[in-house]
Amino acid sequence: MLKNIIVKILLAAIVVSVVSVGAYYFFGRNTKADDKTAVTISDQPLVAGVTNSNPDNQSEGKMTLEIPDLKITAPIVLNVDGNNKESYMKALEGGIAHMKGTALPGNSGNSVIFGHSSYYEDQPGNYKSIFATLNNLSIGDPITVEKQGGNLNFIVFNKQIVDPDDVNVVNQNYSKKELTLITCWPINTTKQRLIVSAELK
Repeated sequence: MLKNIIVKILLAAIVVSVVSVGAYYFFGRNTKADDKTAVTISDQPLVAGVTNSNPDNQSEGKMTLEIPDLKITAPIVLNVDGNNKESYMKALEGGIAHMKGTALPGNSGNSVIFGHSSYYEDQPGNYKSIFATLNNLSIGDPITVEKQGGNLNFIVFNKQIVDPDDVNVVNQNYSKKELTLITCWPINTTKQRLIVSAELK
């Protein structure tokens, strides 16, 4: 019971901390560059309740996420520790982040990846709005993970908007090979989470 409560509290920070917190890129053009009051970066750990329990969860070299229908291409920073704020914020400067403790893309289980939908325009990084159009995906759309040894082709099977404390989105089912993309929604709020789920073909 206590563990579940802790998981819910800390998972609520998963994208509050990093994804769409300020919507500065889309909505903050009339805000002074030094006015940080519109954005709150949580000091809570990014992710909780997930442990690196998968024995196959080792680095496999570079991976890249591609969503052709949205013209999205982004490097995946693997095994990002959601309990280390400096680590995950740095990772999101260089792409999107694979949550440490969840399956690597293509392995059995649920590979959880999170990314910005908007962020301060004057902050470093080229991926501050990488998931801004994620809601345009539909059931049946393809998602590709490029990796050494060949591409992994996923098909979207579910899209949902959930409350921040919904921990089911990071559950691991080792009988399947799934990919879960997470971002805050709507873009200018942190009220809910947009979840896109895909399964390996």
